[in-house]
Amino acid sequence: MPPLNPAESNAFLIEGGRIAKLGTLRDGWPYVNPVWYEWDGSAFWIIGKPLAQFVKNIKHDDRAFLVVDKDDFPYVRLNVEARGRIVSEQWRDEWVEMTRRMTLRYVGNLDYLEARLKYRCR
Repeated sequence: MPPLNPAESNAFLIEGGRIAKLGTLRDGWPYVNPVWYEWDGSAFWIIGKPLAQFVKNIKHDDRAFLVVDKDDFPYVRLNVEARGRIVSEQWRDEWVEMTRRMTLRYVGNLDYLEARLKYRCR
């Protein structure tokens, strides 16, 4: 398949619930983790817990590689080489809203999120 143009790339990133693979460096070695993401047209947003290994890795070395792919024919993949950034370590309302959107995208309902929020608030 030929490379995607910008409009095709954008459509590919926002359609469906594709799990991205985030690559970071851990002690100089690749560390790859499946992640939910939200694409806003110019940046990928990934929510991670402060103690998640990929979050620790980005704090130590901000180099990252993200792959979003389609695993059925015709195969498509989008590779992103970038610098990761920890935007906040505080849980704020805007992260709850983003997590709500991601949960609907990846799970299809909010049951999982509601259970996690109840657990978190204890």
